[in-house]
Amino acid sequence: MDTPPPKIRADKKYTVFISSTYKDLIKPRERLVWACLEGGDIPLGMETFPASSDNAWTVIQRTIFQSDFYVVVSAWRYGELVPGGGGLSYTEREYEYAKELKKPIIGLLKSEDAEVLPKDIDQEPENKKRLAAFKERLRDHHYTLWKNEDELASHYHSAMRASIATHAQPGWVRSTEAASPEVANQLAELMKERNRLQSELDKAGGDGKERERQDLLIAELKSIPHVCGDNVRTLWDFFCKVAPSLRIQKAWYHLVDAANLPNNQCVIDGINFLDSYDLVEVHRNNLPVVQGSSNLRGKGTILVDDPEFALSSLGVSIYRRLVRDRANRRQDHGDAQVEQ
Repeated sequence: MDTPPPKIRADKKYTVFISSTYKDLIKPRERLVWACLEGGDIPLGMETFPASSDNAWTVIQRTIFQSDFYVVVSAWRYGELVPGGGGLSYTEREYEYAKELKKPIIGLLKSEDAEVLPKDIDQEPENKKRLAAFKERLRDHHYTLWKNEDELASHYHSAMRASIATHAQPGWVRSTEAASPEVANQLAELMKERNRLQSELDKAGGDGKERERQDLLIAELKSIPHVCGDNVRTLWDFFCKVAPSLRIQKAWYHLVDAANLPNNQCVIDGINFLDSYDLVEVHRNNLPVVQGSSNLRGKGTILVDDPEFALSSLGVSIYRRLVRDRANRRQDHGDAQVEQ
């Protein structure tokens, strides 16, 4: 008898990133997506995203970063390797990133005695070794074994209940449930006041609009994950690290030492993104915060022709604002100590 799905939670929904190989697990993935929806949660997955796209990994990172839970399904194929990814498949690279972000991880491994078609078994000896090692890593987390799609769904429900109980995650709630009428009224009054002040700034000159544009850009950069060392978790962190060095034009590899960053690849990826500036809200303005050659974009390799980069005019204005804000915070801290 199938285990009935849990009752949908009325208070909160969670986003669940589902990671796996694709062609050999089409039906199990479909069943898992339905199990996620039955539990009232929001399934996310990138298996149909074109792997050849330059922006594929950036979108995958952003999606994992914004998810509450990470679920990985593994059977008998290791999966397509990431170009320039050190021999990792897309599934294992997604797992690495989720682990780096300390996401709650649920492993759903196909049982050794489950039925399997020969076409769904990886025949490449090296991939078999990689798959075996990957499965051992997954056993370090909450994992269960499944033989068929019904078991997969049942084990998912049980694992999610346990993970929700032990890992507090923000999740999502309806706006009508997130704020009381009193709070909603206060927010409405604050919005009116904000609009009034913005109107006064617009009448006085363009500074208000420029700062609003900068606020939008900074908020976007803060929302995009980019792990590059212990203290760099978003593209905004990365910008703050490299901006002082990019006041004058530099080759990208100089930033590894100048900004005290751990490796070449995270610098290449970060600079490429800031140079192309493929952000939704401001893309129409075509305003990168870093300017330079885009020859590196998507290559993941060091070229003989060494491109150089520097802050754009917009990048300079944001960097100056960053310096001013830091100085003001230090001044406020000093004043507070004097008063004490």
